[in-house]
Amino acid sequence: MRWGGSARRARRGCGTMLAVRATRRALIRGAAALPLLSAATRAQGFPSQPVRIIVPFPPGAADFLPRLIEPRLREVLGQPVVIENRDGASGMIGAAYVARAQPDGHTLLMTTPSSQITPLYLSRNMPYDPVRDFTPITAAAEAVTCLVVSVETSVRDAAGLVELARRSPGKLSYGSSGTGSVFHMTGEVLNEVAGLEMMHVPFRGTGPAMVALLGRQIDALFCALVDARAHAEAGRVRILAVLEGERFAARPEIPTLAETVPGFRKPASWFGLFGPARLPEGVPARMHEAVVKVLAMPDMAARLSGNGIRVVGSPPGVFAAQLREGIAQYGEIIRAAGLRPE
Repeated sequence: MRWGGSARRARRGCGTMLAVRATRRALIRGAAALPLLSAATRAQGFPSQPVRIIVPFPPGAADFLPRLIEPRLREVLGQPVVIENRDGASGMIGAAYVARAQPDGHTLLMTTPSSQITPLYLSRNMPYDPVRDFTPITAAAEAVTCLVVSVETSVRDAAGLVELARRSPGKLSYGSSGTGSVFHMTGEVLNEVAGLEMMHVPFRGTGPAMVALLGRQIDALFCALVDARAHAEAGRVRILAVLEGERFAARPEIPTLAETVPGFRKPASWFGLFGPARLPEGVPARMHEAVVKVLAMPDMAARLSGNGIRVVGSPPGVFAAQLREGIAQYGEIIRAAGLRPE
């Protein structure tokens, strides 16, 4: 699949502009939900030292957003911002580190449901409570996600993959960035809704999973669009569908998986910013305000859209509700799939 061609470039340019406008509208809605903070209720003097943002996964799509916004966030906060990868145990090592950190707002966690939701159901020794031990700050953004196959396969579209999986129950495999990841859950949802029996093969990150796909060790891969883009441009993989409920404005020619599999709905997914429990009053709103301000910058919005990332910008209270809803949704998926704690 090539991304070139003058007509396609024109559509992509138009789609990018539409995506940027949608991003701005989302940010305006997020900003409108912010409480009106007087100078007295703001976190006075925060931050007073460098802010560390822990990413509990290996480098890749999971730390793309924090590393992208770090320079501008440093300007807005007036303090250095350090991005630190502390991966391992499906994100639980880094998340546990933040849960135990001094609750002053200078050590934060940028993560996904992989560390905050799925371990509730798939780990026997989760070292923290994702609701009690953290302060939700913002669901900053969401990566556009997709289903890809190697160009060496005969599969041309999502319908072809589904039909092949139905003809060969238990023989096709799909890869993900790890057990309990949103991509693992996505595959289980597809199996359930479409009546398939594709086998899950977990990897330690999307990079190794992509290598396995290119080597034909797995038949399909669920991943972020930003991880598939370069391989698609180089003609190594074929993007069959995006997993969101609507087509991505910057790539409107790619259908949604739900267009092929009615009833398919991707599990909750976000890049969320958390702090330890008991943050000082005003710190969550201050950090949310800073992140939203950075995401709203015109050049930043364009770069995010161009890399397949949708801005969400949920304020703390809304994000807390999203977390609770995600916990319930993932529980249903995991029970339906018959998965057990390890």
